[in-house]
Formats: sequence, C-alpha cells, structure tokens
Amino acid sequence: MNNFRLKEKSHALFSLISISKNKVISKELAVIGNLKKSQGGNFAVDVLEIGPGNRNLEHLRYGSNSFKVNLTLIDANPIRVTKSTSKNLKIKLVRGTVPKVLRQFKDKSFDLVVLSHVIEHLKKEEGYILMYELDRITKFVSLISTPNGFSWQTPIDKDKKRDQFNAHLSGWTPRELNQCGYYEQFGEVGPKLVFGPGAGSKFHLPRFFQQILGACYPLFQRIPNFCFAFTAIKRHRFDSNDFLRL
Repeated sequence: MNNFRLKEKSHALFSLISISKNKVISKELAVIGNLKKSQGGNFAVDVLEIGPGNRNLEHLRYGSNSFKVNLTLIDANPIRVTKSTSKNLKIKLVRGTVPKVLRQFKDKSFDLVVLSHVIEHLKKEEGYILMYELDRITKFVSLISTPNGFSWQTPIDKDKKRDQFNAHLSGWTPRELNQCGYYEQFGEVGPKLVFGPGAGSKFHLPRFFQQILGACYPLFQRIPNFCFAFTAIKRHRFDSNDFLRL
C-alpha cells in the first residue's frame, strides 16, 4: 500500500514538472477565453484542429473550460475521427487535405489552431504553404507538433492497409520552425538517440534505464533539439499577456 501511494505521489510530481501538450493547450484556451471575456458580451473561443485522426482528445483538450468552444476538425479520413460528447463543445467536421482546404476560411477565423503530427505528411513546399495559411487564419496562437527531422514512415497504416496519408514526406527541425516564427518550443517522447519511428524505442532498454529516462524527461523537454519530437508555438498577437505558460 505504501509503495502504491509513493508511486501515486511520484506520478503527481512528474505531471507537475513535465510539459503536457494538453496542459499547454488548456492554458492557452484559458488566456484567450479571459481576454475575450474582458471585451464583454457573449463569446466562444474558435478552435481548429487539423488531422485529429482517431485520437479521442477533444474533451481532454477543449471540453474542461467554463466557456463555449467552437471546435472545427479537419481530417482527410473523417470516418476515423472520434467526436467528443462534451456539452461545452460545438463540433464541425470538415473533410479535406491541407493546405488546400484552408482556403475556404476567412482571415483570422480561429483563435487557436492545433496541428499535431500532420506537417511531416506533406512535401516540404506544401508545409511552408501550410504555415502561410496558418498565419492568415489564426488570430492568437498556432501550435505545431512534429518529429525532430525526417522520421521514415510507410504508407501502410496500423491496420496494414495502404493509406497515402500515412507516409512521411518531409522532416522539420526546431531551428526551421523557429525561423518561421515558432519561437516557443518543448521536446516530446524522449532522446532522439533512443527513440525512433512510431515513437518507439530503437532497442530493448533495461528497466533501470527506463526509470532514469523517465526521471530526466522534464529536462529533455527543455531541449527540443535533443528529443525525437517537439511542439512549437507561434503567437500572432503580442498584446495578449504574451509568455510561455508551461
């Protein structure tokens, strides 16, 4: 029982000092919501997530706020998208591929845009066009997550079916996204030397080594160049209490 409680406390401490993408998104939403609330009147925060796939994260990321969130989801295979049941969410599902599908949206249509492991599925020039479109449609914050450099992935999905959208066509580094205005960054998964395609370990790790990596993970996150994957944040307005809320 004591060991169980100690493990619970260690997990709680780890969650406090590590950086979670959901935690960052939630804090950004709170800041944007408070800013819009201060302007008076009825409001909702408009959010776009591109390529959500079958990750059922909408409620965890967007549904725990006291204000309304209008969530637009874009996916090339929308049948795989799991919708949230949160009463605070109004969801619109759009089928299409980026960057082309983004042309339908007006300038500054969304307060927050989330692009989680999508840009590496595009050719390099398409990736730059995509970031240009994000600059156009985003009012406050855009967030991109991607492997650090090229990480090979086949067009065969996890169900062993051919899916043209499953293959990786480009690689992006923290320096490249920094040059595009995504100055705030944190690492994900763990050391690039240890982790490879699919965010899995390249080799079998002894248990004690896994524990050491886990304990050092919050430190690794502060060095995105060192990690297998990373998340980068760009702010499109600088009058909104601008700082990294990690």
